[in-house]
Amino acid sequence: MSLFTYALPLTIWVGTLIVCLLCVYAAWRSFFGDRGTGKRRCPKCWYDLAYSPGMTCGECGHTAQDEREFTRTRRRPFVALSAISICVTLVLGVNDQMNQKGIIRHIPTGLLIWSLPIMGGMDSPVGRDLDRRATQRQLTQSQWERLVARCASGDWLHSPPSAGWVSNYGNFITNWRNRFIGDPKLEASLLSIPPRVDARTREAWPVETPIVVAVRLDDWWPSGMECRVRATPRLASASARESDGTPISFDSLTFFRGGDTRFRPSPYAMYLPPLPAGDHEIVIDFAVERRRIDSASSGASGAGPDGATLSDADNEAEWEPVGTHSCTITTRIEGTLAEMSQPVSSEALNMLMAQVFGNAVRWVGGGRSPVRFGINAPVTFDTPFDDTAVGVSVELVRGEEVARRLNLWWIAGADVTDNKRNYGFEINHENLELLRQLEAGTIESDGWVLRIRSDPALALRAGKAERYWQGEFTTPINLRVSQTQAPPRMWWTEGDAVEPPKDDAPESRRGGRRSF
Repeated sequence: MSLFTYALPLTIWVGTLIVCLLCVYAAWRSFFGDRGTGKRRCPKCWYDLAYSPGMTCGECGHTAQDEREFTRTRRRPFVALSAISICVTLVLGVNDQMNQKGIIRHIPTGLLIWSLPIMGGMDSPVGRDLDRRATQRQLTQSQWERLVARCASGDWLHSPPSAGWVSNYGNFITNWRNRFIGDPKLEASLLSIPPRVDARTREAWPVETPIVVAVRLDDWWPSGMECRVRATPRLASASARESDGTPISFDSLTFFRGGDTRFRPSPYAMYLPPLPAGDHEIVIDFAVERRRIDSASSGASGAGPDGATLSDADNEAEWEPVGTHSCTITTRIEGTLAEMSQPVSSEALNMLMAQVFGNAVRWVGGGRSPVRFGINAPVTFDTPFDDTAVGVSVELVRGEEVARRLNLWWIAGADVTDNKRNYGFEINHENLELLRQLEAGTIESDGWVLRIRSDPALALRAGKAERYWQGEFTTPINLRVSQTQAPPRMWWTEGDAVEPPKDDAPESRRGGRRSF
């Protein structure tokens, strides 16, 4: 926005304030500014009678009845009324403008950016107005640089990447960081923000069941920054041992997340071996590294986070250490899987589950995970599923050979808010060579079906529920071929094969039904 655009409204407001002050002064002057104390004047024409004794004015001939009339204050009611009218009119106009737009809209952007930490960050009225100005393209390049630098540094109460900082500043950067690609100054501010690593698990796990830890990594780096995480779990108590007396140990795991910032990252499911009964405190040490993938940051079609279409220079790029983080989780090992949750099955529940996958759209594109499943989970948000967790393994099979296995879990029922349903998914297995053989004209002859099987261990991941759906069924495949490239996988582990996308597959697009 140009200087004139800021100067014009500022000049108008300053001029209005000056006029109002002058009107107030004029009204005061008209009533009280010309007092008669120590002066002898004609009460009609206000002629000076200091040297004219008597009760009659020699100028206009007016005769006063009392000596006090010659010393009264001179008032100008017309001037005062005019000044008050002008002032009230201006105040009403200003009030109308304030009610329509608010006073913040009339404050210069530079002052708003400076006051951002004092006013409460981007989640405050000041921050929301800055977001509005950004949406309306009212920020200059220098203002963008100052705003992003201010958000990246946080304030004295919320430093990155704390939960308060994420709410006050991080969400704004997440919504806008794709705009900053290729701008060195803006990207430098984003690269200075450390990632946020959280790990969570259930309060209790049954005996002989592998522990699943949901690892969430959030970053605010520019698009195209690939991330590598090395996780090393360990028990906080050195005395913890297996049933045979050997110390309990965990293997380190390295997993990767790509630089595609179009999608909000989902948690990574990290498996730990079963632990003996009792309370356990597990510490997971994370070492985070990153590297820039130039082909992805430059907007190259099909540049996915799992290595698709990466250039030789990208693959040989060195990893930059970002930092280390430690997360401590506590869990209790007790009981059996059957005691944690009771299986439930009925014709009504089975019919609803069939609807979840009955209209599933299977579409084929380029890249890794070329086949996706459309899931209509809201069908289960009904009273028959109250206090019921759903954990299912969805398999695309040809004969008895599994081409793709997707694990899903969520809390069903009508008495749960959406943010408490604990959606989760993981791609457990993919046979890319077999998936490429899926063709619309030969589905039935080749024996392709979709098989859905309940899994109580998966249902545990959704959270606490008295019951879980138990059942198994197969459904025909409703295959719809799409020319868009499949969205990239969010996570992959060391050793996963990487297959580049089809050469003729255009870039993926958001929208449509929920697919995994």
